[in-house]
Amino acid sequence: MALPLGAWAQEAALLTLVAPDGRRIVLDAAAMDALPQQELRTRTVWTEGPQTFGGVALRDVLALAGSEADLKPRTLVLHALNDYEITVPAADAWSFPCIIARSQNGSPISRRDKGPLWLVYPRDADPVLQDQRYDQRWVWQLSEIVIA
Repeated sequence: MALPLGAWAQEAALLTLVAPDGRRIVLDAAAMDALPQQELRTRTVWTEGPQTFGGVALRDVLALAGSEADLKPRTLVLHALNDYEITVPAADAWSFPCIIARSQNGSPISRRDKGPLWLVYPRDADPVLQDQRYDQRWVWQLSEIVIA
């Protein structure tokens, strides 16, 4: 999927995607809005009751940097604004319908409340995701994804 990258630099960057070849793809709000939007309802270990998250599928963001066949065997180094960093299998994007959420229960996620971007896993959909190993992958204040 090719999107017009030139226009994206005019607004504040929300997410930087670093492709395996070193290309930096910078996404602002308009770029995120141009991708197919998803909704995910699940519980988290940080909130009470089921929450409804809105955003874009992680796999759709990764597709800006390459094909599933090329990216799936790689790893993702996820960086947050608060300096949190974790390495996860890129295969998660295709194994689970993870989303990079910009809204929670219909409201934008503020930086104070884990935003503006929060990587969310469908915790209620698969018992394997109800494990601390996966809870650590819920990166809030997500700012950069490096595909290694």
